[in-house]
Parts: sequence; structure tokens; C-alpha cells
Amino acid sequence: QSRKRNTREKLRKLLDAELTSDEKEYLLRLLEDFGDIFDFNRASKNHGNTTVKHKINTGDSLPIKHRHYRVSANERAVIETEVQKMLKEDVIKSESPWSSL
Repeated sequence: QSRKRNTREKLRKLLDAELTSDEKEYLLRLLEDFGDIFDFNRASKNHGNTTVKHKINTGDSLPIKHRHYRVSANERAVIETEVQKMLKEDVIKSESPWSSL
């Protein structure tokens, strides 16, 4: 119950001020139900203890190659920064022919 209360407080701070009170309540309840999947402290070093590993069976299919979506230089910089952060924090890994890097 304490974990749910703590999750609720953290989620309440993240909610958009433009939502109606009913929308906020609905969203809070929904997010509370799945609160254990959120990492409120991405900088923590516990990612290895909390991640779920899974495999996606692609059979004999080959990776699909296509051009990246066009983005502005500013957007590209933000994307690159966020990807590098997630790689550094071990949130994502790029060790598959299916990765998009």
C-alpha cells in the first residue's frame, strides 16, 4: 500500500495541468495499476535488478532496412542525447541486427 501511495504521489506531479480532475483521477488509477513498470529515478544504478529480459522470435526473417524518418537538426540532437543516455544507463542495448542504430 505504501508503494502505491508513493507511486501515486510521483505520478500526480507528472500529470498535465490541462487535464480535468476526472481525467487526472482516471489516469492516476490506470498508472497506479501499472506503477511497477515506471522508473522514476532513471539515473539509479539498479537497472540490472529491475529489467525484464525477453526475446522476440523472428524466425528466419531478415531485418527490414529502410531510411530513417527526416527530423530537424535540433530534433536529431535531442534524439541522439536521449539514446546515448539510455545506452549509458543500460536501459536499452544495441546488439542485434534488428537494432536501428
